[in-house]
Amino acid sequence: SWNDRSSQIFMSDETIEKGADLRDVFGDGKNFQRFYDGLSSALLGNVVENLEVQVSREAGSFDYIWNVAPHCNVDDEPMGLICCGQDVTELKQAQRQITQSARLTAMGEMTTSIAHEINQPLTIIRLALTNILRKIRRSLEDGGTLETADISARLVRIDLQVSKASLITE
Repeated sequence: SWNDRSSQIFMSDETIEKGADLRDVFGDGKNFQRFYDGLSSALLGNVVENLEVQVSREAGSFDYIWNVAPHCNVDDEPMGLICCGQDVTELKQAQRQITQSARLTAMGEMTTSIAHEINQPLTIIRLALTNILRKIRRSLEDGGTLETADISARLVRIDLQVSKASLITE
């Protein structure tokens, strides 16, 4: 017997006949071989708990958690199965959305951190270049000489900062 939700997902217009292959009812999906193995284990008298499977039907994919127990006669021999399937599709979709959101958040934080790390050497480069240009302008206006040692040191600093930014992007 089926509840209404299970009937909507698993049952077609055709009646399932006794002895029908369950693969014709359930189809295939993610981890479905584990489900069939669980049913086989329950037919041997074992209780099987928390089998997660994804059912693929015409209406889409559905995530289920199944618990299966043998239905035994008075001699404790299995004569059927009692299966309880819980539709956790909405829960799984919410979990996937949360995971995706967490990934995007982490990517945003990483991008912000990288931008900050690159801006530091760029700021130093800009300051060094501004100082060099100011010294060149003053030297041209005053007709004096350039302090090549100072300019050389600033150019070395610029080169180091370019290397740092390059390492960050690698």
